[in-house]
Amino acid sequence: MNDNLQTLWQTADAPPPVPESLRDRAARLDRTLRWRDVRELAAVAVVALIFSVRAAVAPELPWGALGLVGLSLWIGGVILSVRLRFPRASPWMPLRDSLRAEHRWLSAQTALLRWAWLWYVLPITAGVVAFDLSDGHGRPVYLTVVGLLGAALSWANWKAADDLMTTRDAFAAHLHDLDHA
Repeated sequence: MNDNLQTLWQTADAPPPVPESLRDRAARLDRTLRWRDVRELAAVAVVALIFSVRAAVAPELPWGALGLVGLSLWIGGVILSVRLRFPRASPWMPLRDSLRAEHRWLSAQTALLRWAWLWYVLPITAGVVAFDLSDGHGRPVYLTVVGLLGAALSWANWKAADDLMTTRDAFAAHLHDLDHA
């Protein structure tokens, strides 16, 4: 019985292993995105604290400051909700499930970057503009620079999403190979 089991085990078709380069790319990506989230959440905390104090110190102009506090909390909530809704694959998962989880996670990160102009850049740009206009002294040059910075940030996020899609597609191709092996 033992010999039959050993023979069966040795002759069984094993799924092809995940290429080392793909594993390394995923690990680097995980570190990059984890630190991006840490930086963004720290920025959320700093912005919320600074503009909460600003609203308390200058109660005659609280709406612009409170708007930025709310927008920064919104951004932190989006980042945390994506991280919680799309967890990374566990090392104890079977290979197929692990690749599916990684693919879902990469798809969520790609969508987060692709739509950053809507959930990140536009609200912050609008908040900064509202804060600048709330004192009645809108500065056209400053507002133009803010708009251009928002456009550049949107483009950078779109480009990062394109780069991330190559990794996501590599995981999808490997998953396809496993499903048809």
